[in-house]
Amino acid sequence: MPITFLNSFERQQYQEIPQDIQEDVIIRFFYLTEEDMDFVKSFYSAVNRTAVSILIGLIRYLGYVPDNWKDRLPASIFDFVSGQLSHNIPFVVLSDYGRRQQTETEHLGKILAHLNFRKWQPLFDVHVVEKWLVEKGMVHDRERYLLDLLCQKLYSEKILRPSIGTLEEIVGGIRERLEKETYARLSFLWTTSLFEKLDKILEPDSQTRITPHRWLCNIPGGNTSVNINQMLEKYDFLEQLGVRSWDLSCLSENRKKKLAFLARSDSNAHLQRMLPVRRYPVLVCFLKESLLDITDVIMLMYSDHWQQIINKSKRALDNYLVKTVKSQQRALQTIIQTGKMVVDENIENEQLRKHIYEMLPKVQIQAALTTLTGKDTKGVSYYSFLSGHYSSIKRFSPKLLSTLQFKVSFTKDNFEAALQLVRELQNNKKKKIPQNAPMNFITANWQKVIMQEGKINQQNYELCVLHVLKGRLQSGDVYLELSLPALRAS
Repeated sequence: MPITFLNSFERQQYQEIPQDIQEDVIIRFFYLTEEDMDFVKSFYSAVNRTAVSILIGLIRYLGYVPDNWKDRLPASIFDFVSGQLSHNIPFVVLSDYGRRQQTETEHLGKILAHLNFRKWQPLFDVHVVEKWLVEKGMVHDRERYLLDLLCQKLYSEKILRPSIGTLEEIVGGIRERLEKETYARLSFLWTTSLFEKLDKILEPDSQTRITPHRWLCNIPGGNTSVNINQMLEKYDFLEQLGVRSWDLSCLSENRKKKLAFLARSDSNAHLQRMLPVRRYPVLVCFLKESLLDITDVIMLMYSDHWQQIINKSKRALDNYLVKTVKSQQRALQTIIQTGKMVVDENIENEQLRKHIYEMLPKVQIQAALTTLTGKDTKGVSYYSFLSGHYSSIKRFSPKLLSTLQFKVSFTKDNFEAALQLVRELQNNKKKKIPQNAPMNFITANWQKVIMQEGKINQQNYELCVLHVLKGRLQSGDVYLELSLPALRAS
């Protein structure tokens, strides 16, 4: 049964002459050159010459001859052509043209030769067109898009376009060819072991009672440590399947995304019912795209999690500064009161201390002096408050560093060595931080909180490296290599 995808209105648009042709278009395609005039003069009668001239313009304009062109021809085209030929004949006489089918066929053959066009040859052209459509369809497989591309191709190669039904049938049957081509291009992956793994993706897990397919489709809505760990588990699952080593460069990005979308939007039952030639490429693309998407989500969640911590630390800094200012103001008032009593000449010297302590407790005065002579708040930054969130980050950072393989592109400092050191510290491969730990990448603000009494504070050092990692991931100085050279059978 022929495969159709156009409705009656759309089909009509492909096989009739547009009725709203602009004047400049008519001049461009229906103007008769001297060569055209010489050709047209070889035909007998004004009606034949007019019809042949119109057919020359129609083929130049459309690349085909509509079946009902004599009935649907705009009067503006007829008037323009007739004016060039100086034929004073009415529009209705066109209906007399081609009463003998052989006449119209003979004329069409001559017109095509004049325009360097040729007729559609099914035995030759169908095979060539289908092969070409497969290549185009591997990039974009929407039927209307492919049909338009095919019409443009025939026009550019000067092949008289056959009926739209013929082309629609060819394009409509290309989807099955695309499935076979996709399967063939991925043949280097196919093994019995991989088929078994892919089939298990659609089977419910005995513990969670959810299929890995649906589990991978579910993306958490937050960026908590629990959410990040869930995404890291999915990344690790895909890594264990070997997804990172799959080289799918033989497929276009559009093709991979289209097949992955099919897997995400389809049910497990329907995917299981698909023929293997379609099911396995769909699942492979789904898993590969899931690896890319999950990685992006992890990086976004990591960045957002850090930003929340930074915002909380900045608010903590603001609260600290406000409290400090208030306590300094209270301390200053205490000292001012004490000073006033000291300079009050009505108070005898030997009674001064006793009088001061009666008015202001000694403890209050000592606290005021401590506050006013304490550390300067100018050097305090929000970095000092990040340590309060160390436990929050530590809930997922060890798994993050052990699961993801970060690559460092900026090598002018020793951040790569610092990242490896923190990876070992957080995963208990090292117990204590060495005092000669890499420090070249550390800024002045971080230096103040990391170096305490001449020694490196391990917790703050780890926070610093994880904070710098966030920034360098955003700048591209650190990246994730998500593909490995595939081991293809020779």
